[in-house]
Amino acid sequence: MQTKILFGATARTRCASLFPCVCQRNQQVGHNLRHDSMNSSSFWLLVFLLMFFPPLVSTARAADGIQFISDKKLWVVQAGDESYAFGVNERNELQSAYWGERLRTEDFAAVHSLPGWSSFESTTAATPQEYPGWGAALYAEPALKATFANGNREVVLHYVDQLLNKDSLEITLKDVGSALTVLLRYRLDAETGVIERSARIENRTTEPVMLESAQSATWTFSPGTGATLHYLTGAWASEWQPQSDILPTGTRVLESRRGSTGAEVNPWLAVATSGANEEHGRLWFGALGWSGSWRISIERSMTAQVRVNGGFNTFDFAYMLAPGESLDTPPFYAGFTAS
Repeated sequence: MQTKILFGATARTRCASLFPCVCQRNQQVGHNLRHDSMNSSSFWLLVFLLMFFPPLVSTARAADGIQFISDKKLWVVQAGDESYAFGVNERNELQSAYWGERLRTEDFAAVHSLPGWSSFESTTAATPQEYPGWGAALYAEPALKATFANGNREVVLHYVDQLLNKDSLEITLKDVGSALTVLLRYRLDAETGVIERSARIENRTTEPVMLESAQSATWTFSPGTGATLHYLTGAWASEWQPQSDILPTGTRVLESRRGSTGAEVNPWLAVATSGANEEHGRLWFGALGWSGSWRISIERSMTAQVRVNGGFNTFDFAYMLAPGESLDTPPFYAGFTAS
């Protein structure tokens, strides 16, 4: 495989094709970007991606888009050589099912919650959710954490309905104990197989709700033992230095608390299977399209399942949602390649 280094207009065109929303100024409720994204480190993260993983573009083929199998309550995203699937389980939770090499749509089965591994590990913690709230004995990193006016801090999100187009999907989740609602948004770039995810959190209750964590997405996959985490660090005049570590059991955090992306760590990551290199192996990657304070957590369980959360940094974060107000999270882009 020949590594191609892109500069100037060529690189910007390729980046805009992969992540069009990153190449525009993001405007989120209650936050202001400090830099135009095309001039920020997000652009250079995408250049890095194209430099080291060109097959993400070159091997893409015609995509089937997003399909819903009604009798299985299952959504399947098909793009190039990649499949991404999730569905509604018997508890009405939105459960992650599969992310990896392309499979036939008819080969996917309906999702079912996973049993707890022991009396200390509940089925809620073992079952991967697409957007977990903090509650119901969830011990993994939540995507949404909130405190209600009555002091209740439990958020249990269940499926309500969907709005599906060929390459875009909106799913509505609602807290079982209140009218706090989350609109999950999925958008597929059919040419590259890159999936864009974000969330809109809406307070449909009659009292204020304090948000303590508002993430853009939770991604779940299984790279097996010996997986490697790739990320970018740096300093002034030495930005975007590639780093690689064996992914340990537990949680690894990449973040910026500066109010901007910063040079020390960039909002990009990749997780590769053991033995993967530039020519072969399985690799999952992601980039957060946000120039404010951000946080990405990579959590590896004892069974080698990996969950990635990314969005607003939870450090010193408190966002009050008045009745009728909403908060939009930044987009989180991700994809998979095995070539």
